Amino acid sequence: MGKLQQAESFLRSQLKGGPVSVVELVAVAAREGIARRTLFRAAESLNVLRLPAGDSRRIVSWDLPEAVAQRKQALALRLQAVRQAARQIRRLLLNGLSWQFALSRMRKRWHWDDAFEVAVVAKIQTKRP
Repeated sequence: MGKLQQAESFLRSQLKGGPVSVVELVAVAAREGIARRTLFRAAESLNVLRLPAGDSRRIVSWDLPEAVAQRKQALALRLQAVRQAARQIRRLLLNGLSWQFALSRMRKRWHWDDAFEVAVVAKIQTKRP
């Protein structure tokens, strides 16, 4: 395996969990025996996304495009589920059920966590008159 392929493999393994600081990547790569320039060439060949820090134009972290696409897809599916749950709870409320009963019924049906419940309640409250 050539140096560039080794650096690409290193980047894939380091970035599979999400964005990582460039400074951290360079330090870990140096310990693995990968030169800084080789790491940057590997990043170019993988089309790594360079993410700025807030308002700054300075690049502080890298991420893989495939990972970003997967996270966006997962977020879209969760948003779709929130909308669907909110519609069902609104329907239950219109049928005269209490707020607490509607939520408890939906908790059992959807097996949701606290963050999901907060998102659903916020969605319902934005639609309330």
